[in-house]
Amino acid sequence: MYAAGLTLKEENMDAFIVHFEKVVCEQIEPDSEVQRIVADSELLLSEIKPRFFKVLEQFEPFGPGNMTPVFITRQVSDTGYAQCVGTDCEHLKLYLTDPQTGGSYSAIAFRQSQHFDMIKNKKPFDICYNLEENNYKGKTSIQLKIRDILTD
Repeated sequence: MYAAGLTLKEENMDAFIVHFEKVVCEQIEPDSEVQRIVADSELLLSEIKPRFFKVLEQFEPFGPGNMTPVFITRQVSDTGYAQCVGTDCEHLKLYLTDPQTGGSYSAIAFRQSQHFDMIKNKKPFDICYNLEENNYKGKTSIQLKIRDILTD
């Protein structure tokens, strides 16, 4: 979906809002109210290497018509360093590992602190994520930007 601009007189604003809401409500299908993430590929954490990330960067810039690749990795676990971060502890900072392959990466999960207890219980879970470059204290690394945590 793209943004659109328009100009209207202030006295027409209330009528516009009422009509706009009516049209939108008539157009929205119940199925479209559920947010869905479409994954591009399943990936093992051990497959995420700097060279792989450099190849992904060649597909930039990302945006409408060329969305950022989304990956799924199954049965990951936190290494024990999971913590809630943010002003209201609404985000998760994780260090994930794939026990089968030994791959591990740091990750950030915005607005997903509801999964904290399950993650701390060492129960394996699936993740859906993008890869991003993280620059922190002069050090650059690849980080998983978690879009969703999939639990049983």
